[in-house]
Amino acid sequence: MYEITFLRHGESVGNADGYHQGQSEFELTETGREQAHTLAQRWQHEGRKFDYMIASPLSRAKQTAEIIAESLDLKLEFDPIWVERDNGILAGLKFEEGNTIHPRPDFVPLYFPTGETGESQWSLYLRAAEAVQSLMRQTPARYLVVSHGGLLNMVMHVVLGMAPQANFQGMNFRSTNTGFATFTYNPATSRWWVKSINDHQHLEIQQSSTGTHQIWLLRHGESEGNIKKVFQGQTDYQLTLEGKKQAHALALRWKREEESFDHIITSPLSRAHETAQIIADQLKSPLEVDPAWLEVDAGGLSGLNSAEIDSFPEHPDEISLFDPVGITGESWLELYLRAGKAMQRIISQPPGKYLIVSHGMVLGAALSGILGIQPQPHRHNPGFDLGNSSFAKVTYEPERNSWRFMRFGDQAHLQLKGRLVGDDSLK
Repeated sequence: MYEITFLRHGESVGNADGYHQGQSEFELTETGREQAHTLAQRWQHEGRKFDYMIASPLSRAKQTAEIIAESLDLKLEFDPIWVERDNGILAGLKFEEGNTIHPRPDFVPLYFPTGETGESQWSLYLRAAEAVQSLMRQTPARYLVVSHGGLLNMVMHVVLGMAPQANFQGMNFRSTNTGFATFTYNPATSRWWVKSINDHQHLEIQQSSTGTHQIWLLRHGESEGNIKKVFQGQTDYQLTLEGKKQAHALALRWKREEESFDHIITSPLSRAHETAQIIADQLKSPLEVDPAWLEVDAGGLSGLNSAEIDSFPEHPDEISLFDPVGITGESWLELYLRAGKAMQRIISQPPGKYLIVSHGMVLGAALSGILGIQPQPHRHNPGFDLGNSSFAKVTYEPERNSWRFMRFGDQAHLQLKGRLVGDDSLK
């Protein structure tokens, strides 16, 4: 297995003072250095381990990497393939000056060079793919890569099988300074799993959202089915005491952060509905039930453990998009369409803040849809590893037809003395 953590550098002078950075050199600010030290301390506290560390040689990434390497006692290598986008004549100019000298056209083709002589979206995507390929030529291990926001946005497109779009439309993966994303890759199955995106729990900041639709996608707390390690599907299982504690912890966190929602929408299954009710009661928000957010109908596989599933007589859904799960359930295409329609209804409503409380597989299907990942048999799709009471956040701007992936796998409310309480990776 490969485990790869992609880290954006700490705050630089260019970030703080409003420059088009590109491949120009900017040092870290004092805040940027503190961010890197804080992240290193967090990883030390968590016992996080890496086998290899690779960084862009640009100063802001290099300095971030050196601080972390020294703290974690890692050998550090530099590779120019991980540098930021070449943004041509814009490099080193303040935003106002650059936008005056080289204003952005009304429409930016996919192959249009940035700053007259720099990399186009397509060129950056190709270099990101080459960078990912360079990792795949190495031995499976735990890698830490320190790079830049623009390039890492395209790296995530590559990993998730997404093509870049003209005019910067589609999905944009946003990275906070020293925010990181972690993915795993299994060469035996050629499958990626998303563990986290833009994890910045070590920073005492609230990330602003510019989207008119702000959507949180929350997986329910720990259930009796999770404890039994069964494929739950649409079989109804109650929350465990631990699951209730997880939901209360998240509700209290959001109350402390003064977070609120215009709509809380839940699956009718008990494990999701109980989670949503605890949060709605704490935040004094209305609660709606929508069966579109039910977990996948797993047919005859519902309620079975791994050994029982392995001995199940037929698994045509593993190779076919159209065959029903567990012989009598819904197909993976039907799940993808159901989740897509449910998300379409949300973005067709007035702008606002929406919380969806649901289940791992249907939430993964919804994320695949908004990311533009084509439906495939389940074991061929990128996997979204949302733990119990873990959430993702996305925003959508209708005027620009633009999605932003703000975070994934946030479980900060479960942190207790450096360990995750109630963490459960059963899908």
